Amino acid sequence: MTSTHKAWRLHAYNDLRFDDVATPKPAPDGVVVRIEAGMVLSYTNRLLSGALPYSLPPMPFVPGTNAIARVIATGENVTHVREGDRVFLSPHLRGDVPDRDPPQILIGLTATVTTPEAFALQARWRDGVFAEIAHWPAACVTQLANLDDKPAAELIGLAKLIVPFGGLQRAGLRGGQTIIVNGATGYFGSGGVMLAVAMGAGRVV
Repeated sequence: MTSTHKAWRLHAYNDLRFDDVATPKPAPDGVVVRIEAGMVLSYTNRLLSGALPYSLPPMPFVPGTNAIARVIATGENVTHVREGDRVFLSPHLRGDVPDRDPPQILIGLTATVTTPEAFALQARWRDGVFAEIAHWPAACVTQLANLDDKPAAELIGLAKLIVPFGGLQRAGLRGGQTIIVNGATGYFGSGGVMLAVAMGAGRVV
């Protein structure tokens, strides 16, 4: 692992720079990965210009949310992935507390609840995936077993499924049940249809 790497960092609104930054060692609950492909949201330009009123991480920070990557180092408490694994990075991080509404952030994008606890979480995990290397919380890293033959540009399509999967989980979808997807031709709606079928729904309307 090199001592530095290249990263796009937002220093101020409309001030995105391609910087040399120090490559971190993984935290005990962290994973360091080499990015293969990252998702660029359709509204990224509005985000970087400040046109969207998002609760951004402290600047400078590396934007970017979902990615396909390869593990190059893991923290001492990480057991579900190891060096060399191909992984999917999700930006949705929830604080590990028993609260009904825990602190939540989208790494490299915004704090989804504006509480001091969420901002503290965001300050710790501020940098996203628009970089050669990223340091990610292990809780948001999923191994992609037996998918080494698939191009990263195809696998990044998994990002489409993250939000609908969370919704179907929260709704408690079980095999054989009927589910109605209202708006099934959009980005997340079409993903919800595919996931509902994969999760065993008896009927999808």
